Amino acid sequence: MIITFISDTHTKHKQCEMDLPGGDILIHSGDIMGSGYHWSELQDFLKWFSSLDQYTHKIFIAGNHDRLFENEPYDATRMVREYPNVNYLQDSFCGIEGLRIWGSPWQPEFCQWAFNLPRNGEDLREKWSWIPNPIDILVTHGPAFGHLDVSGFGFQIQLIS
Repeated sequence: MIITFISDTHTKHKQCEMDLPGGDILIHSGDIMGSGYHWSELQDFLKWFSSLDQYTHKIFIAGNHDRLFENEPYDATRMVREYPNVNYLQDSFCGIEGLRIWGSPWQPEFCQWAFNLPRNGEDLREKWSWIPNPIDILVTHGPAFGHLDVSGFGFQIQLIS
């Protein structure tokens, strides 16, 4: 099975198209948009993502720049449903070729962007408690604790146990 992961394309998704080798599953882990407020950015991404015929399955989650999914979730997910070959995961899973894939956009607060909750807070703990066990692939927008989780702004994402 060939799985490709991409992230943080910020409306520049077409620029990486030549680097996508093709395979079974393409997973985008968020920040498909620039500011996150423009419907045209979402529409452009969905048209492009849907058209990638070199992948059998296409999955994405929202990132902290994808504000439409947090601010107007009904309309954003309705737009995604216009593309039946694209799976959007938000605190949900899909099963593909025997794999259980869970997607969660939530992360410790960082610069007051989308899907941010207070660090070590009960709200974030609750969101992450929904992640089922067992799961084969966990797709998040934030990095794993201790792995590239310190930003240039001096923040560190903290593990919630």
